[in-house]
Amino acid sequence: MKLLLCITIGPAIPVSYANAIAEQISMRLPDVVAYDCDNHSEALVVRYAINLLKEAAKAAVVIRGTDSGPGAQEPVLGNVRRLLENLLQKAADVRVFWEGTHLLAERMIGLLPAGKVLKGLTLPEQVHEIELFLGSEDL
Repeated sequence: MKLLLCITIGPAIPVSYANAIAEQISMRLPDVVAYDCDNHSEALVVRYAINLLKEAAKAAVVIRGTDSGPGAQEPVLGNVRRLLENLLQKAADVRVFWEGTHLLAERMIGLLPAGKVLKGLTLPEQVHEIELFLGSEDL
């Protein structure tokens, strides 16, 4: 199984079920399982994401960190912390696409081997890189 996992880390905001990257990858690579969660997700949701990550032959993980604004405390990782810890254990089969800011999450992701984390890509660039990574047949 190939997995696209989208994680949002930020302050509590109104729930949005639209994810541009997941929608585009699902259209281009219908065999890829797309799943998303955030730092406010219930433990069951994150546990399912961890199971998907463990079962995946390859996983592209998009992490979007958003801050709370000037002077505000950084959002807690919540249940996503366990997911990030599992991500570090599966480093060989993972490519992480990081955007935004969150100091603790960035430190954790920084433990991945060189070349596994791509930062500063635009949406079209992310979609292209994910498509190349998940679309390759080197399983």
